[in-house]
Amino acid sequence: MLSEMDQKKSDSFPSKILLFGEYLVLQRGQAISIPYKKFSLQKTFVEKSNKAYLLKFFEFISSNEIFKNKISEQFIIDIERGLSFESNIPVGYGLGSSGAIVALIYDHYILEKKNEFLEVKYELGQLENFFHNNSSGVDPLTSFLQMPIHIAPDESSILCHEISLASFYLHDSGIKRNAKVAIDHFAKLSKSEPFQNELMKLSNLNNNIIQNVIDQKRILNEMQQFSEMQLELFGDFIPEPTKKLWEYGITSKTYWMKLCGAGMGGMFLVYSETPQDQFEPIVG
Repeated sequence: MLSEMDQKKSDSFPSKILLFGEYLVLQRGQAISIPYKKFSLQKTFVEKSNKAYLLKFFEFISSNEIFKNKISEQFIIDIERGLSFESNIPVGYGLGSSGAIVALIYDHYILEKKNEFLEVKYELGQLENFFHNNSSGVDPLTSFLQMPIHIAPDESSILCHEISLASFYLHDSGIKRNAKVAIDHFAKLSKSEPFQNELMKLSNLNNNIIQNVIDQKRILNEMQQFSEMQLELFGDFIPEPTKKLWEYGITSKTYWMKLCGAGMGGMFLVYSETPQDQFEPIVG
C-alpha cells in the first residue's frame, strides 16, 4: 500500500529493467522489474516544446472515464508554459522511456491517486496506452515507485523486495527495436500449441528463478537452463551479433544471457558469477 510519503511528488523518474518475466507477464505470469537509475527523466520547461503532442496526450487522458475528473488543470497551464522532458533514457531499448513519462504525469498531474499497488498499476497502464495499445502498467509502476517490484502469480498482488543485482549485467545490442513488432511476432508464435507447451515449461522455470532471487538463493543452474531454453524459443528475437555472444556464453560456461524486455534489439541481460568486463554491470 502506498503511504502518504510515497505519494509526494518526485523530481526525477528512473528507467526500468524487466529482470524476469518478459512475455510471460503478458500471460499473467510472474515478473520482477527494477528501477535502473543510470538513466532518468525529469520535468523541464523550454521555449519550443512539443506542445501539440502533449495536448494530444491531455485529450487522451481527459477522454478516459477514470481520469476526466482527476486531471489537474496545472497540466494545461504547464503545457502552455513550455512543458518538456529532460531525459537520457534511450528510446527503443526496452528501458521504459515512455513509462518514466507516464510516471511523472501521474505523479504531478493526476489527483486522488489510488493507494493499492494493483490499482495504481492499472491506472498507469491506462495512461501508457497512449504510447502502447496494451500496456501492462509494469514499466511506469517501477518508475513511479522507484523500487524493485514482484508481480505475483496471476497478478494477484504486487510486492516490493530488495534484490541482489551483483551478478547481473547489461549487453547493449546497439540496435533500436520496435516493441510492437516483437510483441506481434510473439502473438503469432503463441498460436502454435508446441510453442505454448514449451512456453509453459519456461514459465515454470521463470517462477522458480524469481522465488530464488527473492529468497537470495543461488540461481546458476536455473539460469543455464533458462538461457538455453530462451535461445531455442526466442531465436527470432535475438540479433545475430548478440546471438553469437549468447551461444559463446553457453558453450564457455562463463555467462548466460536472456531477453531484457521485448527483444529484437535494445538491451539484453547477462548473468555471471564471475566479473565480466565486456558487459555493463547493473550495479557498481
